[in-house]
Formats: sequence, structure tokens, C-alpha cells
Amino acid sequence: MNRGGLSVALAKMAIAGKLGININLEDVPGKFSLDQEVLYSESTGRIVLTIDPKNKDKFESLMKDIAFANIGEISEIDAIKVKGISGKEIVSVKVGEVLENYQRRFKNW
Repeated sequence: MNRGGLSVALAKMAIAGKLGININLEDVPGKFSLDQEVLYSESTGRIVLTIDPKNKDKFESLMKDIAFANIGEISEIDAIKVKGISGKEIVSVKVGEVLENYQRRFKNW
């Protein structure tokens, strides 16, 4: 992943693709008691990637012996939306706002 765990990896993916994402933390493998644990832990060995829906079956067949989970989907709506482990929406922010804040951090560099 990246510094900041899943939250930063997902935000960077949304910024790079200029697309929104809908994520459900209930679907992230592992035992977590807090949303923050899922979003910010920097566990090793995790990879976040996107798969074209038409390739879903092929991908799952290739990964049959490896643990993986579908935790969300790409959205045409300019928003990063995250449902927490309780199923309640905990994040809803425009991708453009995330990009502006990211760029502001490096404004004078």
C-alpha cells in the first residue's frame, strides 16, 4: 500500500483516475473493531487494484488460491464514499477536493 494505509491508497487511485469510488469496509478481510484500523493500518502484503467488471470471473479464477476481496467499485460520480464496518457512511468527499488538498500540501515545493 502506501503511507496512510488503505485510505491514502484509495484516495490516490481516485485522484489518478479522476473517478469516484464506493468502498465498504465490511468487506475488507480481517478482524477489525474500528473503522480507523481498517483505513489507516499499514499491514504488509496487501495490494489494491481495480478490475474491469467484464474481467471479474477471469480474475477470480486466476486468484482462486490467493485470499482477496472485492471491497468496492469505481463510480462516475466525483466522490469518495466509504461505508464503515457498521454499514454506515463515514466518508463522503469530492475527488476534486481531495486533489486540491493534496496539491496544496506541495504548493511551495
